Amino acid sequence: MPDRHQRRADRDRLLASPPDAGVVAVRHVVSGREAVVATENLDGLRNRIEFARQTGAYSALPDARLAADARDHGMDGIEVRELERVAVAPGTTRDELRSDLETLAALWRERLAES
Repeated sequence: MPDRHQRRADRDRLLASPPDAGVVAVRHVVSGREAVVATENLDGLRNRIEFARQTGAYSALPDARLAADARDHGMDGIEVRELERVAVAPGTTRDELRSDLETLAALWRERLAES
């Protein structure tokens, strides 16, 4: 078992590194409805969706229309596909990151609508 100093150093290193940000497509297989979502924390979004799947907490889904589809057709039909991962540069402000992510999400929505 690591000593207390090692655990503290590991915790500090984890807190100093920003979470992975990106754009994902959340889709309900039965209804075919898909939402493109920008997130500052990819793992956090996946955890929210897994929580919703396990507990039936439809409101934890990132889109109200998907929540309605999950309520009508079940949570098992929810799929998450990572479209793009964003490397967060040191010194990037949260507002800059949000703006970049929303721009990427809009580009992905256009790209997916064309296909």
